[in-house]
Amino acid sequence: MGRMEITFGWGLDGAAWERPGRVGESRATLGHAAVGPAGLAGILGTRLGIGGVTLERPLRIGAYRDALARTSRQWCGDSFQLDAWAVAKKMLSWRDELVAAGWDGSPVAGGSPRLADLAEAEELFDAPGTADDLRDVAAMLRELVADGVEWPLGIDRLTILGSRAELPAPWPGIIDDVESLGATIDEEGAPSSVERLRVITAATEWEAAEAAARILATAPGTALVATHHTEVLDQELSRRGMARLGALEASDQRATAQVLPLFLDAICGPIDVHAIAAFLDMGLTTSDTRTGAVTDLGVVPSVIRRGLLGALAAQPGVGGPAWLGALEDIRADIAARADESVDEDAKSAAHRAAMHEELLDALDSHLRTSRIGFVDGVCDTAAIIEPLDWLAKRLRNMGAVFEAPELLVAGRSVTTAIEVLGRQATVSERELQRILEDCGSAQPSPLAGAEAAEGSRVPSPALIRNLGPVVWWGAVDDGRTRRRIWTPEEVRTLAGAGVDVPDPGNLARLTSTAELAGLCRAGDVVAIVPAVLDGAATTRHPALSFAAHGSPGYDKDESEFTARRLVVDGTWNFGGADLPLSVPEPFVPDADALAATVSRREVPPGTHLLPDRLSYSQMEKLLVHRLEWLLAYPLRIRQGWVTDIPTGNRMIGTFLHAIIETIVEERLDGSDVATVRTCFAKLLPHYASELNLPGNARLRQQVEAEALESIPELFGTLRRGGMIVTAAEAPIERELVLALRDPDGDPKDPANVHEHPVTMVGFRDLDAETADGTTVVIDMKYSVSRRKYGDLIESGRSLQLATYAWSVADDLPLESIVTAYFELKYGRFDSLDAALGGLTPAAGSIAPETLWRRAVTSVEEALSEIAFSGVVKDEGNAMLVAAEGVEREITKRSENASAAADMNDRYLPMDTAKYVDYGIITGIEADPS
Repeated sequence: MGRMEITFGWGLDGAAWERPGRVGESRATLGHAAVGPAGLAGILGTRLGIGGVTLERPLRIGAYRDALARTSRQWCGDSFQLDAWAVAKKMLSWRDELVAAGWDGSPVAGGSPRLADLAEAEELFDAPGTADDLRDVAAMLRELVADGVEWPLGIDRLTILGSRAELPAPWPGIIDDVESLGATIDEEGAPSSVERLRVITAATEWEAAEAAARILATAPGTALVATHHTEVLDQELSRRGMARLGALEASDQRATAQVLPLFLDAICGPIDVHAIAAFLDMGLTTSDTRTGAVTDLGVVPSVIRRGLLGALAAQPGVGGPAWLGALEDIRADIAARADESVDEDAKSAAHRAAMHEELLDALDSHLRTSRIGFVDGVCDTAAIIEPLDWLAKRLRNMGAVFEAPELLVAGRSVTTAIEVLGRQATVSERELQRILEDCGSAQPSPLAGAEAAEGSRVPSPALIRNLGPVVWWGAVDDGRTRRRIWTPEEVRTLAGAGVDVPDPGNLARLTSTAELAGLCRAGDVVAIVPAVLDGAATTRHPALSFAAHGSPGYDKDESEFTARRLVVDGTWNFGGADLPLSVPEPFVPDADALAATVSRREVPPGTHLLPDRLSYSQMEKLLVHRLEWLLAYPLRIRQGWVTDIPTGNRMIGTFLHAIIETIVEERLDGSDVATVRTCFAKLLPHYASELNLPGNARLRQQVEAEALESIPELFGTLRRGGMIVTAAEAPIERELVLALRDPDGDPKDPANVHEHPVTMVGFRDLDAETADGTTVVIDMKYSVSRRKYGDLIESGRSLQLATYAWSVADDLPLESIVTAYFELKYGRFDSLDAALGGLTPAAGSIAPETLWRRAVTSVEEALSEIAFSGVVKDEGNAMLVAAEGVEREITKRSENASAAADMNDRYLPMDTAKYVDYGIITGIEADPS
């Protein structure tokens, strides 16, 4: 067996296996290891044939929960009844601490009820971990020494950094036994103090990173200790062409770690369209194992994702017409892509099409037809395991194809959850959530980008082995405390049974001593201390305080610096090194220029931005917020899918519209409350599934009460007025010829008129007809406002109703069409017609014909400016800038702008100007300070 020399220290786990030495000296590692407690236990276990692969922690927790379930639980019974998983997790950690200290699992005489529960569970528990390996190593070494057996450990020398007497049990005994079996034991003390210590404080992490990067740039070969994540520091190093450390914190909140919980949120319980949309739209950032290239992947391919997300945006539910229609369209698209494929052979194209078909069927099944339900808060685990099996396979396949280790780890997390759930027949919602939290694997960022560097780079001062300058990045206290687990009485009882549990204070002292020893070995330390990290004020690392207290060369006035003090007259100086700095003038946005671009932009003139189709909503946006119209329609820039999904009043309005449409299409009696109730229950999962979610019961009751009152009132009023409903959601498709004119041309010259036909499109909510054949057009609204729509009717400023009237008027005057709003929340009509509200026109009210003509003229002028001058004016943004965000000024200026448009025989819907969708892009929501 090979002989080796081992350096053992309390904080050395994770140390590089190299001999300490100066720069340029050989540090060959053959036959030498530097290890901490975990590393030495592993080496000894290998040499003694003890240990092996241990179960993952969630599986051990599950096994311990099962063991506890079969015990009397005299001490933890009530807590276990409430949250079995959490109790098992906590008690397993206590059990492991006792086992590592030498407990063999037998009852402790005179022990507390807690120790009695632990001992009872131990008899039924069979999922050993690393603590068991350590106990077994200690026991076997003790047995070998007691029996006088000569066992070749293969260790020539074991050098302990510090004193073996200071180590917690069972380490002093293990080291004594190793010595008895032939190894030479040395104890190596650290230098008594840090020869040279300098501290640089900085107001922010960015300022601190600049200082650290400058020191490393001017002192090549300097070692780097990073006890805080290096995301900001890496940016500064990269700017200077230096290797990044890439020490980003592992987190279970990264997207790859959230696939499992998000998938279960999407397929479990009442339909949550937001969880479904988040899963469908989920992007995963991964890194290639060979090239390191970073790639963004979707769990669901785009050919499937876009169609299903579009369905959710149209109807916020699953299983409705939009969802089923999307499934058909996606299948047709998959088939068309396979037929049109030219870059791959027919066999490969057919295989990919089959995979997409299979994926679509699986998603539809998990999200719609085979959803997981909890009855009285409990569900059969078999129902959960089946979809998780599919997810694990999906992640493993993606990880293999794209060589992405993050996906393989995520797939392993799903497999672990399957194995845990497979140990039981049922699971509660709370326990399932606990299991998911523990199965999720914390992962580092794929953007970390660690790179090889000349100097040593370590995550703890305890790992410093060599003499030489060290920069300590993030020398701040992490705030962690070691809590006392065992009562004094339990400690005494356990000691009487031969189990010496470690004292938390002693463990903290060992850690601090190891870190201080590392700083002393370096001899020359520059500590970087930001005043604020991650938004929280910091305090200095305890080891830094101890080092300053014991360093003979430390003088606060001479050894303490601020990052700003190092820069004098444009030159940075530290440790005898100078760097000339070029400090750019701080960028201050030009508020006046920003205000100008917010309300006016120039584009290449031409017909390429002119629309072929127009709707009422597009007309309104074009008139009041032209920049947003440009982004949303010609440029087709949209917000994310998740924000497109209706919620709140928008969702409720869509839902109630669908109920009315169903009543009309199926020729049901809309004035019958029972009919409305049936339609409400039938359509809710398809159009307003959010109302079924926990916490929304009160809102659901409110919406149902409103539906049962307002919808019968709608149909009843129409019936009493002698009106017959002829259509719901009637399509609009009528040509409108716009007359565009060059603003710089002669307005009276017929040659300056350029006709541009567009198709007006949309849907009218409800069409009806009176007994004398008069056409009635009704638009339904769900809003909390009690006056908005009545005011629009009385003032004659409803462009929406004027548009709908034009779409059915043919050659008739628009005044001959009866138009009305119906307020679904309050169950009332707003109309000038006597049978539908009988409102009185206000003074100066605009006739529908006039309103329509003004709107068309205003649209023509807006499009003419874009086509001929390349100018896009945003009247709404200009008003908002002038009002400076003051609500009273916004109202006043909106009214003045609308009145000015009326005087010029134009139409400007400024009442909607304060609502913006693209405020950040257009600049109206920018901060010029």
